[in-house]
Amino acid sequence: MIMRQVLRTLFFMAAAIVIMLVRPLAVSAQPCEEGVPFHSQMAWYRLEQLPVPPGRCTEPLPSPFQYLWWTNQWGTATSTHLGTGPYFVELCVYGILTNPGAPPPANGTPTGFNSILYELTAANGDQLIATGTLIGVVTDPVFAFVITAEFQDGGTGRFTNAQGDALGFVTPDPFTTQVGSEVYDGCILYKRK
Repeated sequence: MIMRQVLRTLFFMAAAIVIMLVRPLAVSAQPCEEGVPFHSQMAWYRLEQLPVPPGRCTEPLPSPFQYLWWTNQWGTATSTHLGTGPYFVELCVYGILTNPGAPPPANGTPTGFNSILYELTAANGDQLIATGTLIGVVTDPVFAFVITAEFQDGGTGRFTNAQGDALGFVTPDPFTTQVGSEVYDGCILYKRK
C-alpha cells in the first residue's frame, strides 16, 4: 500500500513537471477595481478518487489524455466575508491511462485537472459557489498548482448573486496527495439584487 502511494506520488510529481515545463507562471493577485477584497485559506483533510460519473468530465481533452477519475475533496476554509467553515471541491482529473481495468487512482498517471466546482459554507450556512480552472504551476517558494476561481450566481443567502474572481495556489503535501492547502486572493461583489 505504501509503495503504491509512493509510486502514485512520483507519477503525480512527474506529471506536474510536464505541466510546469509547458506552462510555468509568474503570477500574483491584482488589486480590486470593483467589489471588496477576498482572501481564503483552505486545508483539505479528505480526498476521494472515484470513477467518473455519467455526464461529468465532458470537456474535450487533447490526445493522448483521458479522464482518469472524479475527485471529491473536503476541508476547512477561513475566508473573509464567510469566517471559518467547511468547504467542498469536486474536479475531473485527466492524464495518461496506463491500467484501464484498475480502479482510481491506480488506473493512470495524472497530468492535470479541470471542471473545478467549489462550495464554501459560512458560519451561518450561507454558501459561496465558484468554478475554477487550472492555469499552470509555480515552483518558488514551493510547488503549487495555480488556479483561477470565478464566483458565480447560485450561492445561497448573501451570496445568491455573488460575482468576482480569485487567484489560488494549491499545494499538495509532497508525501501524500491526500492532504494539502490552498490560498486564494481576489475580489468579490455580493449582497446584490
